[in-house]
Amino acid sequence: MSLNESFGDTVEYLNTNNLLFAIWSISQLVGFVLTSYGVIRQSFADIAVRVPYGSGPYGKGPFGGSLSAFQKLIIRFAVRIKLLPDVEKLSIYEQKKNAYYTIVGLFFLALSLFVDIAERFINNYCVELKLCG
Repeated sequence: MSLNESFGDTVEYLNTNNLLFAIWSISQLVGFVLTSYGVIRQSFADIAVRVPYGSGPYGKGPFGGSLSAFQKLIIRFAVRIKLLPDVEKLSIYEQKKNAYYTIVGLFFLALSLFVDIAERFINNYCVELKLCG
């Protein structure tokens, strides 16, 4: 007598539960990494933009000019870890790639939500029908 014959539906339930947990874990990790990469890279690029003089609130005033010392430090760090190119400015292609990473990452995060809902539904269904012990 095999394990599947003696426990039947319980083994299928455990296999489905483990599969759903694996899909949920992978989609959470991939979604978080892709979304974070796209957003963080674009944020570093936004910090590196130098604002010209006279571009403050209401279009007047002494705002603008060079970056602060802390901003320069952050930009050097981003260039060193290759989040920004050496010119400290992203091309249109790189900006679109950042948006692509962010959108795909959000799809993976949405997949993890759907898998979580499916797992809860399967668990409730299993308990109601007394398929699992």
